[in-house]
Amino acid sequence: MSTTTVGVVVVHWRGMDDLLECLASLAPVAAGGAPVVLAVNGGGDFDEARANAACAGVRVVTSANNGGYAAACNLGARALGEGIDAVLFLNNDVVVPAGLLEALAAAFNDHPTVGVAGTPVVYYDNPAKIWAVGGTINRTLGYTRHAGFNRGRGPMTGRTVDYVNGSAIAVRRDVLERIGGWDETYFHFWDEVDLCERARKAGYVSFVAPGPVVRHKVSASTGNRGSARFNRAQAYYFTRNRVRFFARRTTGWRRVTSLLAQKLLVTIEAFKALRRSDREEARGRIDGLIDGYLGRSGQRRGGW
Repeated sequence: MSTTTVGVVVVHWRGMDDLLECLASLAPVAAGGAPVVLAVNGGGDFDEARANAACAGVRVVTSANNGGYAAACNLGARALGEGIDAVLFLNNDVVVPAGLLEALAAAFNDHPTVGVAGTPVVYYDNPAKIWAVGGTINRTLGYTRHAGFNRGRGPMTGRTVDYVNGSAIAVRRDVLERIGGWDETYFHFWDEVDLCERARKAGYVSFVAPGPVVRHKVSASTGNRGSARFNRAQAYYFTRNRVRFFARRTTGWRRVTSLLAQKLLVTIEAFKALRRSDREEARGRIDGLIDGYLGRSGQRRGGW
């Protein structure tokens, strides 16, 4: 059996210092011959000379506008060219450990039905604590949960999951092409859940290998580094796209129950935000619920 070749796409919007650390962690990968593409979403604070200094050989592709994470992933995947069997998509605020590409290639080699793969993700500032080991989808009540969220690290084994977290997610290229790439209508949040669900319906599974772990700064590009709380824009996109996902990817009675449950979920989430005196998150949740039910997509009105 031939070894799966993995190429890398890093998505950058803003946070140049975070990007440089990410690229520096990828420098050995690039030096070893793996192609690394940097997809720049709208320019922002990007400095190409510093990027090249951090990771020699990185190929930079730039979008004139910020089209969202999924759009940048598609742009980067197209730029990888031929000869790549799988693509590892990365946020710019992750640090890649030695051996990651080899672990992902092994997951694809050893499990032919695996279409999407990842490894455990931990907090950058507290690598003893798990951020996610993939996640589960409750298709009846309309929500997701990160597996292992905020638990201490312990012995891990490979496992099948409903979705792999988008901060570091690898996809077989033929699967990516078969399902039509990333869905750019989400703009931010839930796009990786949607991708994994479409892969599942095409006959593939999502899998998290036991290691090595990826360190993630969690929401660094949106100014909420390390926080589980949302600003108004994050709350909007997360809520709207949760509605969008269950409206599009569930059928029958599960579609009914999952969409009805959104009102209760948002009521609880907005109430919790207000108890913290966080009116902005509460407003984002309510706006997202309304626009989700109205079927709105893409970038929200008024920009990010």
